[in-house]
Amino acid sequence: MDTTTTMFLVPGLGINVEEVKFRYGFINGYLQDKEREPYERGVYLLFKPKDMIEFQLFFEREKKRTINLIEDYDYEGGYIVLVYVFPDEFLMEYKLFLKGRYSKFRQKYKILLPDLDSKIDSEGIPFTELSLSFMIMYKSKALREYLEKKLGTEFDEEDELWSKPDIRRETLNIIKILEDARTNEEGMGRETTPTL
Repeated sequence: MDTTTTMFLVPGLGINVEEVKFRYGFINGYLQDKEREPYERGVYLLFKPKDMIEFQLFFEREKKRTINLIEDYDYEGGYIVLVYVFPDEFLMEYKLFLKGRYSKFRQKYKILLPDLDSKIDSEGIPFTELSLSFMIMYKSKALREYLEKKLGTEFDEEDELWSKPDIRRETLNIIKILEDARTNEEGMGRETTPTL
C-alpha cells in the first residue's frame, strides 16, 4: 500500500507515481530513511528497477529536470533511493501535509495530484474511479459515509478524512524491507508435497 508521502508529496515533485511504478520499479516514498541522517523537507523515493539501463536514463533526466534531486544511493538487493528536497514553491503544502490538513492545500497544488485511478476488476476489465487522494482533499461525501460506517463514528465538517502522517510508516526501513523480501522468496520457493 502506498504511504501517505507517496499519495500527497511525490506528485508535488513533478513525478507521475503510476508511471514510475510501472516503468522504473518505484516502491514507495518516505519522509526519512532510518539508516541516514534526515534532510530538512526530504522526500525519499525507493526503487527496485528491473531494467537498470532504463532506470539510469530516468535518473539522468531527473537530474536535468529538477534541482530538488539532491542525493542517490543503493542498498543490497538492487534497491535504489533517490532523495529530493520538497520544492520551496509548495512549502505551505508540506507543512499542511505534516499536520494532516489535506483539504487545505491550495488549488495549484491539488491539480498536481491525480484525480482518477486506473483499476482492473475481478474479471480483468479496466476501469477508472476517483483517486483516494482526490476524495481526501475534497472531503468526498462517499468517502465520508464509507469511513463513518466502517469506523462507527461521525465526522464534523471541519474533520479531515485521513489521519496525519505516521512517522513510523513514513520512514524507510530497508532492513525490514529486505527481511520481508527474503521471507516472500522463501515462501514462494517451498515445494508442497501432496498428502495421501
